[in-house]
Amino acid sequence: RIRRITITSQAHAACMAEVKEEPPALQKVKDEPPALQAEVKEDPPTVQEVGVGGTDACAITAVTRSDDPVASLDLCEEDTAGHDAGSKRPQEGSDQPPASKRAKHEKKEPKKEEPVPGHRKFLLSGITGIKQEVLQGQLDRSGIPYNKIWKARNKDTGEIWLKDNAVFLKGCKCVLNGTKVHGRVLKMSPAPVEGEAAASRPEDAVEVQRTLNHQVTPLFDMAYEEQIEFKRQLLVGSLEKVTKRLLTEAATGSGVEWVRELSKGPICPLEKMHHSPDLNGYRNKNEFTIGYGEDGKPMVGFRFGRFADGNTNVGCADGVLHTPEEALGAARYMTEFLRDHQTLGCWVPQNHSGVWRMIMVRHNRVGDVMVLVQYSTKNCSKDDLDAALAKLKSFFFEKVTAGAMKLTSLFFQEHNEVGNRANDDSTVALASGESTFSESILGLNFRISPSAFFQVNTRAAELLYGIVRDWASVDKDELILDVCCGTGTIGLCMAAGAKKVVGLELCADAVKDAKLNAVANKVLNCDFEVGRAEDTIPKVCALHLASVTLPPTKDGKKKKEGAEASIEEAKSTEESKGVVGETESTQFGSCVAVLDPPREGVHWKVIKALRGAKEIERVVYVSCNHTAWVEQARALCCPESDDFGRTPGEPFRPVRANGVDLFPHTSHVELVVLFERGACLERTLATAAASAAVKDS
Repeated sequence: RIRRITITSQAHAACMAEVKEEPPALQKVKDEPPALQAEVKEDPPTVQEVGVGGTDACAITAVTRSDDPVASLDLCEEDTAGHDAGSKRPQEGSDQPPASKRAKHEKKEPKKEEPVPGHRKFLLSGITGIKQEVLQGQLDRSGIPYNKIWKARNKDTGEIWLKDNAVFLKGCKCVLNGTKVHGRVLKMSPAPVEGEAAASRPEDAVEVQRTLNHQVTPLFDMAYEEQIEFKRQLLVGSLEKVTKRLLTEAATGSGVEWVRELSKGPICPLEKMHHSPDLNGYRNKNEFTIGYGEDGKPMVGFRFGRFADGNTNVGCADGVLHTPEEALGAARYMTEFLRDHQTLGCWVPQNHSGVWRMIMVRHNRVGDVMVLVQYSTKNCSKDDLDAALAKLKSFFFEKVTAGAMKLTSLFFQEHNEVGNRANDDSTVALASGESTFSESILGLNFRISPSAFFQVNTRAAELLYGIVRDWASVDKDELILDVCCGTGTIGLCMAAGAKKVVGLELCADAVKDAKLNAVANKVLNCDFEVGRAEDTIPKVCALHLASVTLPPTKDGKKKKEGAEASIEEAKSTEESKGVVGETESTQFGSCVAVLDPPREGVHWKVIKALRGAKEIERVVYVSCNHTAWVEQARALCCPESDDFGRTPGEPFRPVRANGVDLFPHTSHVELVVLFERGACLERTLATAAASAAVKDS
């Protein structure tokens, strides 16, 4: 009689049943295929071999009497395929092993790699031990779009698929070849193609020794028209990424069904790439690292890459195309002073030793020059440092007296943190000269202080701000919300065509400069708010837009805050007299938001605040980092979600985009995108449809 039955199936997990009596054993077997039921009911088999047809291959062990040998049967899918039920496995002692064991030892043929249409595979070599996510971070910092990437940590070589466009691939090689990733030198080369000889294309055979120019201005070997085409491809790649991300959310009734019509194309047309008026020496602000050159001597210039990637040597900046002579001269004389006129050491980031860290040089179009020298006080005595600073001041003004350099203002800054970037509230001491100078854009004058943000390419910035002003196209009944306004450059340039401009900025010093700029330019319809944008946007909207209200305070009274409090504060300060033209809040039916954030973009709460105010029907987004912009654009355009309420209100839609080249010879480029929704979007789409109908006729 049956004492135990063990049944296993490849289609299910292993199943074991302990059977002590016939009824329960048979009951459990009833659920199995009919072939199994029939074989088990026969009494009592010494060894029953059962072949089962279909896709479920089974193995059965049947134990009959205690004195019977244990018989087992192993059947797999390979054994049963193409055989009738009841076919047996190879007998014990046969030269041919079971099919299940043979399959383990047989080498599978590698799957043939499917080509990516319109793309070409390249190898990224020399990066053993680098994780794929680290490599992706390097590519994101470079702004290079790719279709897919693969890199195993224990492999020397990774793979990347890029658009097969000659100019685009040339730019990618200029940016990537020779760069360091965590101390490893990356090299990009074409992957072997079946039927095509290695380096069969002329651009594939080019090998260049990487210099400081390649590091700081990696595109300087390309003709300027090629640079513009390369940057156009970068921006189109980011626009396509937004489409790809929104396609997963474009279900019927989501409000973004229009994305499906784009297939995998750009989320909106990139209408034009604007060239920079100046190609060489265009930077009005330059920061030079103070360190040691390859010869071990003090050097003021640019580092050969990021310190995080193992680059510590500093190279001379002479010959770097985007750096003007005003800045290069200051760097040369600072190098001379460090080598020949003092004894304190330069900052060493590896062990945080040394004193001299950085020198910043700013200048304007009329010839004023501002120099800031940064140092650490941790590695020298106060007397030695004071003596060295006094020598430096005298040394610079000897050069000025001799006519060798220009110097309007000299500042000293103490900075003892590990990172190079000093906080906005770090002490800056004026050693001599004026505390600020002015620069003009679109007929307005703006005061420039050491820490004030100002676009580094002045003439190209005029192109950029002109585009923003034209796309906003405000009328006298619209409110302009200048988010991340800095010193107020964009808002003040747009104020002439608007009834009200409110600038929002986190840095209090920048807001102070913005108010003074408004006074200097006699602009009477601008207010400026200090605080985080996600906090100040609701406050300003509650004051000026009908659909947004603030909750009352605990005592039930409406608290004056936001722009209303800013108005009263502005009235009470001497510097803001005449800035505010209206003494009471004005309600507006619509609002245009201008967003010009730092490179990392804005917090998701800022996007939430913009989407939550229904009167904001247009957003002009100015991005200096198009890779970070992709997620910001998705958040503006995605369907309304219940996911923590992050994307309330009607989604926006991008309708047009432009590129502005503020940074020739580098891979950086400004992207300007106009987002619309509501009645404003309906008018735009109707106009576009009418224009298309006229062309077709």
